[in-house]
Amino acid sequence: MRELGWHGKRHGGARDLNADLFLGVNDLVPFLVALICLTGLEPECAKGLRGDCLSSPSGGFWTLAYDKQRAHTGTGKTMRVRGGGPATPAGLIQLAARLTQPAREASGSTALWAGAGDDGLRAFFDETHQMSTQVRAWMARHRLGELTDHGGGRVRLDLRRLRKTVKSGKYLAAGGVLDDFTAGHSRQVAASRYADIGAHREIHERAVEAGLEQALAVALPPPAVIPDGAAPPGMLSPAQLQAARSDDNDVFLASCTSFHDSPFARKPGGPCPVAVWGCLECPNAVFTDRHLPSLVAFAGFLQGQREVLDAAEWTARYGLAWQRLADGVLPAFPPERLAAARTAADDTAALPARLLEQLT
Repeated sequence: MRELGWHGKRHGGARDLNADLFLGVNDLVPFLVALICLTGLEPECAKGLRGDCLSSPSGGFWTLAYDKQRAHTGTGKTMRVRGGGPATPAGLIQLAARLTQPAREASGSTALWAGAGDDGLRAFFDETHQMSTQVRAWMARHRLGELTDHGGGRVRLDLRRLRKTVKSGKYLAAGGVLDDFTAGHSRQVAASRYADIGAHREIHERAVEAGLEQALAVALPPPAVIPDGAAPPGMLSPAQLQAARSDDNDVFLASCTSFHDSPFARKPGGPCPVAVWGCLECPNAVFTDRHLPSLVAFAGFLQGQREVLDAAEWTARYGLAWQRLADGVLPAFPPERLAAARTAADDTAALPARLLEQLT
């Protein structure tokens, strides 16, 4: 078959005969694309696979041997891949090996991707073969070019980008933990080439936010709330508890256990300098039933500020105070008292003008 030319176009000619006996490059392109998607192999490694690249089956897995020419140490590499059907990496390779076996036997090639080309039987996808034409043709046949990417542009199949997409899926599945993601790479390469990409910005921002929340939880204790009739929290000393029970120590939103011993003071013994909502972030603050009307009114004020300020400014100014109020202070009061305070707040006037000047 190697010696047969491609001059015969009629039925039974060399082109039609070889197409019936062997796979062509157009048949092998989807195999290669699917294998990269299933294994995450570098395109160069997937293109250079040999027909006998699978070995050592055990427990539903096979050893896949491949060459990585760019490796700084030995170029011969292996990975364990799942078997058990054509939709698994090992199953796909076994199917491709069976279908290309006739071309290997007839041509003496050891390459997995062997078939019939315009110049006879040969190995495809090596350095002598450019596959861009076949990739475009395959995408056109399946109308893949009509799909759009995350940016709204037309999808273009780049095997290197395809590998990044596969790696991105594994990174997200691993929850961003590099140690669960670095197979086949150093931590530095995995982080710089496959983890630090725009598609992962959201998961990275969530991780930073979660870390800051954990650090804040350690640095800032939960709010001290004493509803009437409830046992005082164990975090308060007897002196702090006595100060909290007296309205002589009241500020707008809370009772201050030590106004002249504020963690925000510019110098020791100085008065507390923070805005009125700073009480929500202060370990000196204690919230009781007599502060509930002010707390509910302040919560309404913060909701109103959401409509006035953009999201970033509102979060920077009031985000932590709102979180402490909505998640820590108000839920600590009995629901019926909280509902009564909200009803009373709806029936009263807005916050005093002088107070609004401080708030805004």
